[in-house]
Amino acid sequence: MRLNNDRGFTLVELMIVAAAAAVIIGVAVPQIQGSLRATRLESSANLIAYEIKMARTLAMTRNAVYEVTFDVQNRTIQVTDPADPENPPRTPKRLEPGIRFGYGPVTPIRFYPRGRADIASFQLVNDSGDVIYFFIEGSGKVHIGDYYAGVYQGDYY
Repeated sequence: MRLNNDRGFTLVELMIVAAAAAVIIGVAVPQIQGSLRATRLESSANLIAYEIKMARTLAMTRNAVYEVTFDVQNRTIQVTDPADPENPPRTPKRLEPGIRFGYGPVTPIRFYPRGRADIASFQLVNDSGDVIYFFIEGSGKVHIGDYYAGVYQGDYY
């Protein structure tokens, strides 16, 4: 008597598994890309928030004026000393890939020794069109987040 010990999968079974894997990958890849774009936008926003906070801290601790300057073309931000432009206190920081400064000009933000600042606002935009808004009050307080009906919804620094 001979037992049937054939092991393995039929071609039909392999094709079904391959088709299921293709569908799962087809659904997952766009979701991963969207999450990656959102994460890059948030990471760039955190970087800018940190540099703005650093400029304010430098201005108050060194009793001097410091600026946060933006290079829209190269997608960088830098804390500079207007009194000594050749010797900036911090190196330029580059935004994440796919992130750019939003619509309109981005003017330098100046911080003064008592922590006050020039009023300013700007946006960061990713490839999907998602936007994070920044608003700097004259008191030096920074608002970051979404903008709805004239009210910033988000973090305050």
